[in-house]
Amino acid sequence: MRSILSGLILVTTGGLLCGAETPPALPDSEKVYSQEEALKIGWPQLMGPLGTNVSLQINTPLIADLSQAKVLWESECKDFGGGKGGSQAFNHTSQFATDFIDKKMKAPGNWAGPIVAEGLVLCSSWRLCGEEKLVKGSVAPARGGPKDDGDDKADASVKTDGTSQEMKVRLDAEDTLTAIDALTGKTRWQAVEPGGLLCSGGKRMGFQVAPVAHKGVVYALGSTARIFAYDIASGKKLWVSDVHPARAARKKAREDALASLDKGIWPKYNKQPGWFGSLLVAQDTLIVPDQRGGLLGVDCATGTQKWAVKDVVTIYGSPSVWRHEGYEYILCANTTGDLRLIDPPSGKELWRLSGLGPNWTTLTPGKTHVLVNVVPGSGKSKGAETKLGRVGSVRLSPTKGEMAWTLDPSVKNSISVSMDLGPSYRFLYRAGRFITFDTPGLSPSLLIDEESGKVLSSFEFTGNRNDSLIGLLYWCGDHVISRGDSVHGPSHGGRHPWSYWTIKNDTITQAPGKMDLGEFSSAYEALMEVPLVGGLMFERCLNGGIICYDLRQK
Repeated sequence: MRSILSGLILVTTGGLLCGAETPPALPDSEKVYSQEEALKIGWPQLMGPLGTNVSLQINTPLIADLSQAKVLWESECKDFGGGKGGSQAFNHTSQFATDFIDKKMKAPGNWAGPIVAEGLVLCSSWRLCGEEKLVKGSVAPARGGPKDDGDDKADASVKTDGTSQEMKVRLDAEDTLTAIDALTGKTRWQAVEPGGLLCSGGKRMGFQVAPVAHKGVVYALGSTARIFAYDIASGKKLWVSDVHPARAARKKAREDALASLDKGIWPKYNKQPGWFGSLLVAQDTLIVPDQRGGLLGVDCATGTQKWAVKDVVTIYGSPSVWRHEGYEYILCANTTGDLRLIDPPSGKELWRLSGLGPNWTTLTPGKTHVLVNVVPGSGKSKGAETKLGRVGSVRLSPTKGEMAWTLDPSVKNSISVSMDLGPSYRFLYRAGRFITFDTPGLSPSLLIDEESGKVLSSFEFTGNRNDSLIGLLYWCGDHVISRGDSVHGPSHGGRHPWSYWTIKNDTITQAPGKMDLGEFSSAYEALMEVPLVGGLMFERCLNGGIICYDLRQK
């Protein structure tokens, strides 16, 4: 192993924190819970109860063969809209026409998956409202609509047919937050907030912001950058806040768009905002990404701003929580090679480690280390050959971050630092072990010891994504479930089933069976998450609803 990389710079700007309120006892990935306990703890943030893409174990065993999985329910609410479409989806006025959207049975929606807390599945999106307006706009050819299977290849050559016509459209929207019973799929409550604005669902750059739940409250970001807080049990609105730095611009965009429609003119606001950062809570402070790599600290009780910092996190991912001796810290990396530890209540930077490679994805902190790209300047640059990144480890403490190890040069490994793959790269962590992978064929899937960097097991790409440990992955006990392609629709390029794996005695083994039970919705670059809680998985669908898969043994 190599223990040190040259060119790294550590800046320490803070000290140890004392006397702060200690958060409740953290869930334990090695403890076995009842299903009721697991559903109460839930999947309260983007990456699960521990922020590591790991599901809590339950006392009901999971199935041994994934083909035995069943559909438990499909939600009665189908207000969540669609995810990504094809390359030419929603590029023309006719694709926003009421009759076109009615034919598709959904308008574009939030690209984020749901979260789970207090036995409820919570999903944030918006729905069209208001009067239809008659406007004159561009007409897409018949093949220019959003494909339900995300078939961007079929759309790639589609251009406007050069004509325009009058059509009825709606862009006014209500922001929604819906609570669904995790065991039945029945709607428990739905909060509806006028003042939203339709964001489109093309191939890239959607609005993809997941809510977060904390201490009986759920927080969500609406389509016009309003922050909402609701009581989870009742759906009662506790506050709404306009402190987000994009709020003024999004409010004006809505006003201008609706005024333009009133004049019969198709508006030209930014319908694809490219919003990827989801909400987080650490030390009772709501952390809100600002869309441009900055973070906002918001008081959980009132919605008032506490602090703001710029250029600390990748725009394609979200901040993470690292927990140490009962205290929660914000850990984030950006695309210019900086890793930072930030104090949540104050926003103070405690330390910064520079000289790393670009990190495009959401970090997965372990107990003592975090895995990052350690190759400076990796990625695409004009006139030069693409330079791949590589996995290394930073040892974490409240006072400093320092390089611990990089993978041995003999280990085949890389990190893609480019679109479309960079933002979808992910790590899983459980009990001193990391799982990582990269572009099929460039790097095997690896099981790595946190402390030493030793590769304990590897699984080579088979030539088939459906039989490789890549893509969207979740870890629960001895099981890992994966889907090799979650960025294309369920039938684009063939079906994309879930696959099954076991990790026992530090060895990766493929388990029997596949699961292909739903017509799933998808995002692009940053993946749409599918929470795994209490033996149940909750996935967004093309019909605008949510489907629940049951992985429990009967």
